Amino acid sequence: MKVKRYKRVQKYIQFYKNSCGFRAPYQVLIDATFCQFCLNNKVNITEQIPKYLSQECKLLTTVCVVQEAQRLSQSLYGAMLIIKQFPIRRCGHEKSPIDASECLRELICADNNSDHYMLCTQDLVLTRAIRRSTVGCPLIYMRGNAMVMQKPHDTVREAVERREQEASDEHVDHQMDVLKKLKRAHDLDDDDSEAKPRPKRKRTKGPNPLSCKKKTKKPMAGQQSTAPKTSAGSSGGDQRSANKKRRRNRGGKHIRQMFDKISATVSGDK
Repeated sequence: MKVKRYKRVQKYIQFYKNSCGFRAPYQVLIDATFCQFCLNNKVNITEQIPKYLSQECKLLTTVCVVQEAQRLSQSLYGAMLIIKQFPIRRCGHEKSPIDASECLRELICADNNSDHYMLCTQDLVLTRAIRRSTVGCPLIYMRGNAMVMQKPHDTVREAVERREQEASDEHVDHQMDVLKKLKRAHDLDDDDSEAKPRPKRKRTKGPNPLSCKKKTKKPMAGQQSTAPKTSAGSSGGDQRSANKKRRRNRGGKHIRQMFDKISATVSGDK
């Protein structure tokens, strides 16, 4: 068996193990159509099925399948000899056998396949009927001389997800009930906690933010601003020149010397 096909089969089997509770040894139901196809392609059923599933298997059939193979013994004589080699599984139709496909469908769909059967068949009608239901049943058929397991149907996956969600909700509800019982046992009901408010804890307080604020200098009462008022529509350059202090021009050094000489001559004449 190729590695890719082996990995695909193990992936499907792992899904049925985790979601539907399948465990080894697997119970595999076989009908006459599967035996006839294996006989034509020279496939040994007792060797190839355990090898394909990589686990120990119990190969089973029913009374209805054997009776139908005997009725069609002229065209299915080899399949009848093969099907009689497998152990008989009780189906409830021993006294009045019915069609093999109907018998296998009822046996698998009863109690949502609680016995965890796998089915090996070449009957397309039976395969479609089981795939339309929400029963988790691995279906195996022959393609040439190779066995193939069908991919789990979307309805089966949705049913499994729904069951898991319901189980998780029930688990959460159970946990909430246990939590309420523990609260009642220790007098920690929600009604008591609302009636009796908890005392506030005393925590260390920080400094007053107003005391940390910097002081602002206030202008004197008689002091007025000497800056000329500007109109609202004046430009920014005019405002800067108006607010800027006016510098006093005292003249150069030679001018001061000339004024000193003039003042000296005037004082000498007096």
